[in-house]
Amino acid sequence: MGCNSSKSANEAVAAPTAAPKGTKEITLYVNGLSPFARTTMMVAQTTVGVNVKYVEVDLLKGEQNEEWYLKLNPKHTVPVLVDGDKVLTESVDISKYLIDNYGKCKDANPTGEKAEQVEAIVKYVYGTLASIVPKIVLPILIHGKPEDVTDEDFEAAKIHGYEYFNNQLGDKEFLTGDKPTWADFLVFSLLMQMDIHPKTDKGQHDKLKQWAKRIHALPFFPTVHKTFLALKNQMSKAHNPTPMLYVNIASPLARAVLCTADELGIEYETTHLDFMKREHKSEEYLKVNENGTIPGLKHGDKCIGQSRDIARYLVEKFSPASSLFAIDNQEEINELLKFDEEKCFQAAIKIVGPLLGGKEIPDENREFVKSVKLEAQEKLGEKQFFGGDKVCIADFFIFNNLIQTVIDPKHDHENPAEDLAVLRQYVQRMMAIEHVAKKVGEFKETMAKVAQMMKEKREAEAAEKSEEEEL
Repeated sequence: MGCNSSKSANEAVAAPTAAPKGTKEITLYVNGLSPFARTTMMVAQTTVGVNVKYVEVDLLKGEQNEEWYLKLNPKHTVPVLVDGDKVLTESVDISKYLIDNYGKCKDANPTGEKAEQVEAIVKYVYGTLASIVPKIVLPILIHGKPEDVTDEDFEAAKIHGYEYFNNQLGDKEFLTGDKPTWADFLVFSLLMQMDIHPKTDKGQHDKLKQWAKRIHALPFFPTVHKTFLALKNQMSKAHNPTPMLYVNIASPLARAVLCTADELGIEYETTHLDFMKREHKSEEYLKVNENGTIPGLKHGDKCIGQSRDIARYLVEKFSPASSLFAIDNQEEINELLKFDEEKCFQAAIKIVGPLLGGKEIPDENREFVKSVKLEAQEKLGEKQFFGGDKVCIADFFIFNNLIQTVIDPKHDHENPAEDLAVLRQYVQRMMAIEHVAKKVGEFKETMAKVAQMMKEKREAEAAEKSEEEEL
């Protein structure tokens, strides 16, 4: 399918772009902020044998009220489809028309029982949801004031939007089965409008979140929703505080969370917590993380104190389609995170714990670490990363916990174990990621300083004890 776009609706009408020779062209008048327009744009992306030309109608400038547009649509709304002499002004009619006449997959506008399901969904959307969502969106779009949205309206939107469709999904991948229909596009585009509210959180609606990730994963998603996503990011920066990560680079779990944030490319702030000064046990920090462990996250009113939950949250909040926690691999990634928590993190503790206590590392601790590395290598197999061809959040945790063990004084950097050759190559691939290598370097520098401080402390204590004995 070919597609053109135009920023000026007037110019587009006066001088339409020629379609490729032999390919029919139709024109779709849209605005990227309209959920109904985006619905038809998603449908248009599934067409074949026709060149769809998009004309952006600037609603803020009032182009929908200009004479040239009113000739197309006296109701001055978007979208509008022009196919030769045929003009359609309702998104429902446009979606069905595109699928029935040019759709690559007719299942997107099904027949029979599924057609009845689609009609029921559409009836609910226009009869209930379409009148609720604007009460959430318009105060923010027009006045930039989310505080003008009443609690009653916000709660109604969650009940009739998130909760209703979470229940509708059941065990299905999409609203009517294992394939998306244009009803999925409609519901998604409308629910997406609610995302610009700073307090929007799909919470425990897990089925809805998984469904949304499937829509996000469609290849044309970024193109269709580009304008709205830009607005959403702008609103998010204006009304959502930047995530605050409480970290210490010496912590492998903190580094894993930082790696996740950097891989996502999100903006965040950090607060360094000094272990030696026990800042992680301060009254202020315990309000963020009642366990008093590092790392911790505070994002608006949201506080999370478990590192792996923080990583999941960052992906789901800022980039739900990311391969870091890919929908198709989530079960496997969660199993890897469990392995990391039960084995890799424990391996790190068995090396770091004795060293921080000024004690020798027992041989059985080193044997445990070796067994964990062999098990990790077995899980890695022939894959590039634990998540497959691309890194996932489990990679950041497993890698950083195992890297923690190299501070063992008896770790032989010059003559690495041959039976860990596969894992060693994996470490090299991880170190090729710039932000990962940087954190490892900072970790080693920090641990070298800690080791020197502890050495000086032990020497001072020994000298003091010697003086006492002489006296």
